[in-house]
Amino acid sequence: MKQFKKVMAVVCSLCIVLSVLSFGAVALTKTGTCGSGITWTYDYSTGILNIEGSGAITSAPFNNEAYAVTKIILSDGITGFCANAFDELPTAKYIRIPAAATSLGANAFYYDVGFAPTTGEDGDDGAANATKHYSITIYGKGGSAANTYATNNGIPFALDFNPNVPAAPTVTIADTGTSVTLNEVSGVEYSMDGVNFQASNIFTGLEPKTEYNFYQRYALSSEYDVSAPSEPLVYKTSRMTPAAPEAPVAIKITSTSVTLKYIDGYEYSKGGSAYQASSEFTSLTPGTEYKFYCRKYATDTTTTSPRSPVLKVTTTSDTSAVVVTKPNIISVTQSSVTLYGLDGFEYSIDGGAHWQRMTTFTGLEAGHEYTFCQRIAAVDGTPASVASESVTVRTSPVKGIADLNDDGEINAADLTRFRKVLVGDIVLGDIAVADFNYDRVVNVVDFVRLKRYLAGVVSRIDG
Repeated sequence: MKQFKKVMAVVCSLCIVLSVLSFGAVALTKTGTCGSGITWTYDYSTGILNIEGSGAITSAPFNNEAYAVTKIILSDGITGFCANAFDELPTAKYIRIPAAATSLGANAFYYDVGFAPTTGEDGDDGAANATKHYSITIYGKGGSAANTYATNNGIPFALDFNPNVPAAPTVTIADTGTSVTLNEVSGVEYSMDGVNFQASNIFTGLEPKTEYNFYQRYALSSEYDVSAPSEPLVYKTSRMTPAAPEAPVAIKITSTSVTLKYIDGYEYSKGGSAYQASSEFTSLTPGTEYKFYCRKYATDTTTTSPRSPVLKVTTTSDTSAVVVTKPNIISVTQSSVTLYGLDGFEYSIDGGAHWQRMTTFTGLEAGHEYTFCQRIAAVDGTPASVASESVTVRTSPVKGIADLNDDGEINAADLTRFRKVLVGDIVLGDIAVADFNYDRVVNVVDFVRLKRYLAGVVSRIDG
């Protein structure tokens, strides 16, 4: 009979839920007391039984009702429950027992199974009946009384979510524009979206002058599952401070002027104090040494970089003399070389026998050395200047060597990518593309070789 009553209780509960859905006038919850200062509330729409208050559960009136309970939640103030407290709720799959609950009654989750005719009254106490706990999981603090109770009774146990929630994260270390370091808190993990968390309190790869939300939560421990995420810290990254550029390069020197190689985004200085957008300095004194610097100018997302190392240049003593420096290499492929272009200049690949205004030389052979020079072209009756010193360049001997970004050219972009390889931001699929000295290791030696090659100091990359 007891088993029959339970089946009927579930059926009645379903009927009640259906009536709630069909007729809005029926109450969605029912409440009562189950101990001194203890209140229980059942929600028909969710199947959740909440028990709140301070003290122990001493009775179980909810067991006598027709409820399809799926989840039982005991508030933090509950200190225990009586025997057979929940044995009439076989549909429950989850119960949360707080750490404060230390007095846990026997057979709280057991019910009669097996129904057979007996001589016992109402046929519900015969030997054919047996008992077992229904399919429920106890959630609680690791090492708590609830943990021990579950182990002793063969009931599945899982760590409860940490009931504590940390405050929003804070920042005291100035960000770099592309990274943010949150203040480290013991036992905490961090997130930028409140969903995906990491153990590190450092976030990299960010955009300068961009707003981000940062969260933290208590991580999984031996006592609790993770906590709910904190409120977000809304943080806007600062402008990035770029690294100092390399020293400027002089491309034309006269007795009263020095022209530096112009790079977009740079500004230039004589003496390192005042800076200007132009890379040309005039009204200088003949035969005098000057110090020149460059730096990257500030933008919406970057600050002004530190200044470069110094370039020392001495103007010519002869007022009619013009010194033209050797060409700078922009890119190299298997069949072409591109030089840095200058207004009013012309370029030669054959020692000055023939000149062209175009800075790119094509139709070259792979793995061959070529020598280039430049000069100021003749204009309005003024003869061309003396040819500069030459620079020798070797076209790419192997397809893809030094072309780290796989764009078919060897240029400053590959040097930038090489820097990321050295710091571990990029992993090469084939080290042969950057192992120029064939020692089976890609390191700063190879980086310097590429840098010297692009500067025209060496004529070939490999070997």
